[in-house]
Amino acid sequence: MAPPPPQNWANAPPYLYRGAQQQQQAAPAAEDESDAKSGGDNRSSLRIGRLLDWMDEDYLRSCFTSSPELVSVVIKRNKDTGQSEGFGFLNFADHETADLVLQSYHGQKMPNTDKDFTLNWAWTTPGKHADHVCAIYVGDLSLDVKDFMLYHLFQSRYPSVKSAKVAWDNIAGCSKGYGQ
Repeated sequence: MAPPPPQNWANAPPYLYRGAQQQQQAAPAAEDESDAKSGGDNRSSLRIGRLLDWMDEDYLRSCFTSSPELVSVVIKRNKDTGQSEGFGFLNFADHETADLVLQSYHGQKMPNTDKDFTLNWAWTTPGKHADHVCAIYVGDLSLDVKDFMLYHLFQSRYPSVKSAKVAWDNIAGCSKGYGQ
């Protein structure tokens, strides 16, 4: 059985909240400069890895309490056991916030552990997405479902679907039962 989460979580790494008013007052030139730096990227989801068994959604939310733009937290779990797969996704309101969190937290110590935050952009297929990208996480998939099957199922009903990816267990040689 996994140990219970610590009762007194440490302070999270430094993160500067810009605030909604400051974002709205930004000059258009600054927005253009930001788009140029990111290549026009509009991803707003980060993948967080190296999670311990006791880390749950509440723990991750508490790590990012200084970021009110955090929209949702999803920890991927084994569909049979309910145990964490050791990673999850942090979904933010916009790309700039996700980028600031990535730069501020990646490599910093996670509260009450000896582990560092391991953050990366949530995977996408470059060049296939429209201007506005949304990710839907699909679970409870049959183990024989492949990327193209998931893609064709959703694309036939929703033409705006640009890609689909099923998580694959390389050791077992089969699907993990979820995808995006």
